[in-house]
Amino acid sequence: MSDNSSNKPETDLMKMLSEFRMPGMPDVEALASAQRRNLEALSAANRVALEGAQAVARRHMEILQSSMTEMTEAMRPSAARRARRPRPPARPRC
Repeated sequence: MSDNSSNKPETDLMKMLSEFRMPGMPDVEALASAQRRNLEALSAANRVALEGAQAVARRHMEILQSSMTEMTEAMRPSAARRARRPRPPARPRC
């Protein structure tokens, strides 16, 4: 039996590990800067969306108030006529 060290499993493993190259560490500052810019862009987009939603809500409220004013004005003559009309006597309940 020959003692050939190149055939041992430990040697093959050590050879594989020595050939394995770890990727370089990423630039943490560049990653943090990119994430900061992403968050700033997201914040700006959310601000624009919120302003749009507020504008829609304000307009909706204006339309609702206008509709209620118009409806109140339209019902005013009818309410005045009802107020002048005499009411029949109340019926007794059994």
